[in-house]
Order: sequence, then C-alpha cells, then structure tokens
Amino acid sequence: MIDDPRYSPVEALWATVAHDLTTPTRAMAKTAVRRILRGFDTSLDRAMGQVSIASRPAHYIHEVRRVWVGEPIPGNYLAKGWPRLVHDVSHAIFRVRQPRARPHDPGHDTLELEIAQYVIGQDWHIAVEVKKPKATVDDKLAVLDARIARWTTKQKRATTALRKLNTKRRAMVRRREATLTEDILS
Repeated sequence: MIDDPRYSPVEALWATVAHDLTTPTRAMAKTAVRRILRGFDTSLDRAMGQVSIASRPAHYIHEVRRVWVGEPIPGNYLAKGWPRLVHDVSHAIFRVRQPRARPHDPGHDTLELEIAQYVIGQDWHIAVEVKKPKATVDDKLAVLDARIARWTTKQKRATTALRKLNTKRRAMVRRREATLTEDILS
C-alpha cells in the first residue's frame, strides 16, 4: 500500500536495506514463511484455545508465489521479493488475529512493520554465499561404486525376470502341445 501513509514506515524500512535485498529462492521463501508464522504464533492465541497459525488450513499458509522469488523492483517495494513475501504473510497472520477485520484495516500496518523488522533482524534478506567443497577422488569413486551397484542390481533383476518369463513360456508351449496331442488322439 504505497499510497497509504500508514505504510510509509514499512516502506522506509525496506528502503534502508534496499542495497542488501536479494531475491529469495523457493526454498528460502518456503522456510521463511514457516518461520514467520511460527514467530508470530502468539501465546495469546494458544491461551484462548485457538489452533496455531502454522497448523491452520492451506489458505492461511501460502504456497510459494512467483512474486516472492522475483527480483525486487526499485521504487515499488511491494512488487516482488522479500517485501512482498512479508506483506502477504502479514495478511495471513492478520486474518487469523482479526477475522472480522478487512485486509488493510488499522493494525495491519503495525503487524507488517513488526514482521519486516523481524525478517531484517534475522538477516534473511541478505545473500549468503555457500561454497560447495570440491569433490575429492575418493568422493568420485564412492559415487561411481554406488552407480555400479545400482546397475548390477538392475542387471540381476532383469536376469531373474527373463528366467521366469522363459520358464513360463516353456510351460505354455508344453501345455499347448499336450492339448494338441489330446485333440489328435480323441
């Protein structure tokens, strides 16, 4: 809600970290949604006997949306990426906490700001380079041995299947010959 002055603190917060914003992957987005839902599953909800947000039906927990894994657009913080993910998840949480309220009623802006601060505080929006260790010769040999073992197993299964099929075929031929012999004799 860029035009709504209530959301300007949220927009300003995202603007301060705009240089660090990365595009979340599908796995990152899925994990982040679960963690946000768990982080904002208040003890008040549980004390009132409500079911936790994370265990609610599918419409409370979003599947990974294309706009979440898209490249953020400068100047439109809600278009894609982490800000959009936070905005959408805040709607799910707000819907659970205030079931009779409209999507952008007072209180949603505060909740979205809290969630944005939580995500930025966890540094989920910053890319982390994970260097994969180079595979050693021993690792490559282990992979090859595993592949050889799988193909050997497949070969044994094929041999057994062919033996059984040939046995079945011989039995059928014998039965057919026996039937032909009986027909000739009768």
